[in-house]
Formats: sequence, structure tokens, C-alpha cells
Amino acid sequence: MSELLASSSATWADDRTLDQIPAELRVQPGQRLAPRMRALARRYVLRRERAEAFFATSRNPEHGLPVAETGKAITFVRGLLAERGRFFAALVALNVLAAVAGLFVPRMLGDLVDLVAAGGGTGAGVDAIILAVLAVLIVQTVLTFGAHWASAVFGYDMLAAAREAIVRTVLRLPLGKVEQASSGDLLTRITSDVSKMSDSVRWAFPQLVLGGVMTVLTLAALVVNSWLLAIPSLLSLVVLVFVTRRYLRRAMAGYITESGTYSVINSTMTETVDGSRTVEALRLGDVRIARGDNDIEESNQAERYTMTIRNLLFIFLDACFQLPLVGIVLIGGWAYSQGLVSIGQITAAAIYVQTLVEPVDRLIQVADRLADRARRDHPAVGDRRRS
Repeated sequence: MSELLASSSATWADDRTLDQIPAELRVQPGQRLAPRMRALARRYVLRRERAEAFFATSRNPEHGLPVAETGKAITFVRGLLAERGRFFAALVALNVLAAVAGLFVPRMLGDLVDLVAAGGGTGAGVDAIILAVLAVLIVQTVLTFGAHWASAVFGYDMLAAAREAIVRTVLRLPLGKVEQASSGDLLTRITSDVSKMSDSVRWAFPQLVLGGVMTVLTLAALVVNSWLLAIPSLLSLVVLVFVTRRYLRRAMAGYITESGTYSVINSTMTETVDGSRTVEALRLGDVRIARGDNDIEESNQAERYTMTIRNLLFIFLDACFQLPLVGIVLIGGWAYSQGLVSIGQITAAAIYVQTLVEPVDRLIQVADRLADRARRDHPAVGDRRRS
């Protein structure tokens, strides 16, 4: 009996070392600017390598549930959309109509500026344009409300269908495969993952449709207004596409690593709480506390990496959102002096560029949200058997 008690603590043994954080990842205070910047760049590289290594391992974990391939996730969503083809078409149509209605306002305001600049700004002409603008805004409001209503209904229907499909998939899994997953991993997938999937379906998908439609139509209106004044916006979008694609390639591994650390924390906490009497009897309290602290520090490093790549993205976003307006003013001033464009066209282009910021920013937010939440399943940490 004494031998059994003496070996009981060994059942709580963990193959992970307590201190897995490299010394280079720890911030050293008191450094000068140049060494501090080099250390910051080095920490970024190390965190990226750790995230990529975790992501590669998560595809085929030794224990627990694996990460779904991107192609399979896309096929799954495509199947849900195919079952609701008519509703989806109506959703897209409402968003297109709402976006088209909003595109008339900048053109009307540009015509108003040209009318006043030409000296023909009579009371009747100005009043007619203002009333037309108000009418368009009312129509756009009604269409936008209908689009949001349809998006909400469609999103909840998609969510219900996705949950039913997930339940059917889990019930078909072999019992041994389910038991390989740790309690923390299962808890994270049932609570956090379901919540994130729900938010992605209800919020991200409708926003993706609305943002995509508005971006395409606003660009088309900008080109129709004046292809010359559209050049700054088109160039900035090219840069945004390149930067966003690069960001998403890094973000996927970062977010999966970040969520994986949450699963590890849940595993450690659940095992400690469930086995609290055993922990106290074997005097493993300090060990379990140290394990929890280490898991939290691992999660902190993963979150710092995703925060860094987001901050780098924001630098390019701010530049690409502001520089097109400057370009329109410079190109528009020159083109007006050459008689190539009118004041009204410059005004309309400036309004279109400001209008374009919101849908483009919405698309990037959706892509980031989907990378963070929708495609999220991570490897489990095997349960520690206790006696």
C-alpha cells in the first residue's frame, strides 16, 4: 500500500517542462533604443516560428481532435449555402440594391457643386437635387434594413444547420477517439468554439456580403465618375490586397496557437480542480500552480504575436485609407487646370473614396474575424491519469 501511495504522484507527471519560454522572449528592461529594436524583431521571429510549429503539429496531433483542413471547411460552408440558394440570392440582391442606392448621393452632390459653380444654382434647381438626395437616403434606409433583417435570419438558419451537422459528426466518431481528447479540449470546443462559430455565422457572413458588394460597386462608380481620379484608390487597394493576404497567412497560425494555449489552460485548471483532493493529499499544489502560471505565460506569448501582426497591418491600413484622398486632391487639381475633370467630379470622387473606407475596412475585419474564430479547432492535451 505504501508503495502504491509513493508512486501515486508519478501519475500526475507531465512531459512538458515547467519553463518552456526561451530567454530571448523575455523583455530585458533598461536597454538602449537600437538593442531594444533588435530584440523586438528577434522576439517577433521567435514567436512566429513557435506559432508555425504549433500550427503544423495541430494538423495531425498525437492525441485528441485534429484541425479541419481549410478545403473541407469551405466545402462544408458551400454545402450549407447550396441548400439555401434562393434565400442567399435574395440576401445578395437586397445588399446590392442598398449599395446602389447609396452610390447616387455622391454623384448628386457633385452635380449640385457643378450647378452652383456654373452660376445656375437657382432655388428650384437646388431644392430639386436636395429632395432627390433625401428620397434616395430614405430608399437606402429601407433597403439596408431589409438587408440586415435577411442577413440575421439567414445567419441564424446557417448556425442551426451547422450545429446539427456538428452534432451528427460527433455522434459518428468512435468512442475511443473522443476519449483521447482531454477534458479541457472538449470544454473549450463545446463552450468557446461554439460561441465563436455562432458569432462568425451571424456577424461575419452578412458583413462579408455587404462589404464585398459595396466595395465592388463603389469602385465601379468611382471609375465611371472619372478613371483618372480612381487611380489612387485602385493603387491603394492593390497594396491592401497584398498586405492582407500576407497578414492572413501569418494570422491563421497565430490564432490557432493562441486558441490552443487556451485549451491547455482549461486542461490544467480542470484536472487540478477535479483532482483537488488528490493534489492536496500528494502535496502537489505548488507544482500545479507553477504549471498554470507557465500555461498562462505561453498564452501571453501567443497573444503578443497576434497583437504584433495586427499592429503591423494597421500601419498599412491607415496609409491606404488616407493617401487616396490626398492623391485625388493633387491629381484633381492638376486635371481641373487642364480641363479634364470638373469640380463636381472631384467632389464626387472624394466622397466615394471616403465611402470606400468603411466596406474595405469591414472586409478586412471579417477576414480577421474568420481567421480568429471560424476556422478554429486545435489539438488536445492528453488527460493525465490519476490514481
